[in-house]
Amino acid sequence: MNYTGLECPVCGKAFTEQDDIVVCPECGAPHHRECYTAHGRCGCAETHGTDQQWDRCHHAVKKNCPFCQGQNDEDASFCSHCGRPLTEPNTQQQQTPPGGAPRDPGAPYGPGVPFGPAGQPFPGQGAFHISPNDPIEDVTYGDMAKVVRSNVPFYMLVFYRMKNFNRKRFNFAAFLFGPAWFLYRKQYKGGFLYLGINMALSAISILLSKFCAAPVMEAAYQSLGIPSSAIITNDTMNQAVQTIMNMGIGSIILFLLPWITTVASFVLAIIAGVKANKWYMNHCLRIAREVRNTTPSSVEQDALYEKKGGVNIALAMILIAINVALTYVPTLFS
Repeated sequence: MNYTGLECPVCGKAFTEQDDIVVCPECGAPHHRECYTAHGRCGCAETHGTDQQWDRCHHAVKKNCPFCQGQNDEDASFCSHCGRPLTEPNTQQQQTPPGGAPRDPGAPYGPGVPFGPAGQPFPGQGAFHISPNDPIEDVTYGDMAKVVRSNVPFYMLVFYRMKNFNRKRFNFAAFLFGPAWFLYRKQYKGGFLYLGINMALSAISILLSKFCAAPVMEAAYQSLGIPSSAIITNDTMNQAVQTIMNMGIGSIILFLLPWITTVASFVLAIIAGVKANKWYMNHCLRIAREVRNTTPSSVEQDALYEKKGGVNIALAMILIAINVALTYVPTLFS
């Protein structure tokens, strides 16, 4: 058993890996061997048989986070306070990263080198050391982490770079999944607005395909002598398109009108990818302020963070299915 970090109940000193440790046969409390021998009995003997009896579950070894110094369970892999891995960053990297200069261990954001060449962010393991108590506007990164809850290290670093260096990062999840990503991150107003725009574009595409593009295509088939019941091949389609190109600018515009909605959807997706992280940071700031101003009780605040923060996986899955349908349904009416 690992008792490093626990305190001897006789002398009160913390155990180290080099100590000779014995445990009480009744309650399991660890002692320095010399302390147990000198005392002649367990240092917790008065609590034997009571609900105050020494219990390893209540004296678990705590693991300090090398970045924020928060205490975590012994078997934890990630810090419950800042979300970073509970491993010591590489010493050489902390002191002298490529192109960087050693940094004062007492400087903000903990020991290490948060900046690289020419004052730019230095990417890599252990490059940034963000404490939960560090401010981001009028809240803290710890409050923001309680809102994010999922993938905390990534978003804390994204927020840090945006606030301190105005460095924006393209959000490919928002670009690819559209409103589903916003609703997954519980940004319901933006997500449903995005979904409404997509539905409107899909409806417009269907109408333009049916009443503008389809009649032009049908006229092209008739001019080629191809009956409507014929099987359309790639060669037939290419001939029809070439015919439309020779029918005049009016027919070409009518035929291409449905593509306007496709371009609009793509532009909307690009805007979402560019702006998503900024919008999400503002969302997290708003939630953190709302929770702070709603109640001073930490228990009630934790409940609000759990309710308003985190992710909504079920709704995201539903929206992905709807988004796929809105993408491909218009092609059925082309």
